[in-house]
Amino acid sequence: LKQLESEAVHLPNDTHPLVPDGFNNVVVRMSEKNPFPSFPFEPRDHIQLGTDLGILDFETASKISGPKFSMLRGDGAMLEIGIVQWILHKLRNKGFTPILTPDLAHSTVVEGCGFQPRGEATQIYRVQNDGEHHN
Repeated sequence: LKQLESEAVHLPNDTHPLVPDGFNNVVVRMSEKNPFPSFPFEPRDHIQLGTDLGILDFETASKISGPKFSMLRGDGAMLEIGIVQWILHKLRNKGFTPILTPDLAHSTVVEGCGFQPRGEATQIYRVQNDGEHHN
């Protein structure tokens, strides 16, 4: 079993061949079920709406994490917290037990979940003098 697991991490995890290479500027519409609605105003996307409402902050987030990240602030943060509270309440009523896990995990645990660290950007850090790799 250990040999099978060590070989399995070398299997490729590629996207479907029809998925185009590129980022947000490459969009391929595969099908359209309903026509786009018409509005008596110029629609804005979620980025513009969130920025205008002051609930998304791209500028500060890009300084912290780099481009294309955002932070929820004010009512946006409260909305996220409210949604999480609402769904946790519903799940607990069905017998779900919430668990907050440690921020660090042994590398064997992370690998067991299917995470395959490759290259320099693996999100794996070594805690100094602990003798173990944690993620």
